[in-house]
Amino acid sequence: MRPLVLALSTVSILAGCGEEQVDAFYYPDKNDLTKHQRFLNVGSLENCRVIVRETAAKNGDPSLERGDYECGIGPTGDSVGDVAVYRETKR
Repeated sequence: MRPLVLALSTVSILAGCGEEQVDAFYYPDKNDLTKHQRFLNVGSLENCRVIVRETAAKNGDPSLERGDYECGIGPTGDSVGDVAVYRETKR
């Protein structure tokens, strides 16, 4: 019985060590960053990119010529005004 408890404990610990939260931010007009769509906890950097490109395509900008995006990785819980702070942002 002891090995089963250890195995379940190890699985529980590893399950809690998942990837950091990734949030997607899509800006339909890269010259006006006050207008955006936010997608929370998208799972990964790659998912962020996919969601943003799909959203841009639905807005008639599949190559993101007019729009822009950011993927926020690891929200710190801090903010500057109404802007969330992340450990890192990527495109």
